[in-house]
Amino acid sequence: MRLAVITIKGIPVRGIQRSLEEVAASRDMSIDALLKFYIGHGLREDKAQLFSDRQKHIN
Repeated sequence: MRLAVITIKGIPVRGIQRSLEEVAASRDMSIDALLKFYIGHGLREDKAQLFSDRQKHIN
């Protein structure tokens, strides 16, 4: 089993790794998979919002 180490510059990470481990375990996922899921989900939401904002400016 590979141990995940989280390093984020400028962001306090105390507790983040533990939280990720707990959520990943509850979803039966690895931390890597959970992070990919969160990033992908956030990107889709942001892209949808950008599209919506552009549509508002067009109309």
